Formats: sequence, structure tokens, C-alpha cells
Amino acid sequence: MQSLSDFLRTLGDLHDCKVSELTWSIRSKSVEMHFDDLMVNFEGLPEYQGPVAGSVSLTGVRHVFFDLDWSEKTLRVMEFSCEKIEKEFQKASVLFSPSGKLQVVFSGANFPGDLIP
Repeated sequence: MQSLSDFLRTLGDLHDCKVSELTWSIRSKSVEMHFDDLMVNFEGLPEYQGPVAGSVSLTGVRHVFFDLDWSEKTLRVMEFSCEKIEKEFQKASVLFSPSGKLQVVFSGANFPGDLIP
């Protein structure tokens, strides 16, 4: 099974992907980001077969840090990375363009791991 880190690297850290929905559920301890096109980083290349919508859901959330500029009409990813920080926990860091950051400490992730550009 592909890890979230491998998934992100395969898709160029989701560079240029637009976040169409961002949901933080305190009750279910999850953060979910929906993208209309996970493949947009490959636009103009032979690997690009058109838009592929999908979501990345982080579960078992223990810590959330937001620093976002909501004055922009579009929330676009510059870089989405993930690193292991403890035995059971990882930290996802999302940098947004033109500014902003989201960091989430979590224990599990759901994503469309069968995408191959």
C-alpha cells in the first residue's frame, strides 16, 4: 500500500492544486481537503489525461495549526508534504500560494492511492 508521503511525491506534492473544500471536524478528529484536479501539476505534459478530482483525509488528528490568508478567492497548494514525527503520528504541512500554511498532526490518512501519472 502506498504511503501518503509517496502519494504526494508521485503527484509533485500537489503543486498548483486548488483546494475546493477544506473541512476540519472536531467531533471526528479529521481534516479533509477536496481537490477538483489532483493531476493539475502535470498539465501540458503527456502524463496529463485531464482533471481527476479527489480528497485527502487526515484522521486521528491531534493538532491543527492554521495561518491562512482568506482574502484570496482561490486556495492553491504550493507544497504538501508529510513526515513521521512519532511512532504513531505524522505531521502534514501544506504551504499555500500566495501565502498561508496548514499543519496537522495525525495518525491515519485516506487518499486515492491508485493514481499514477
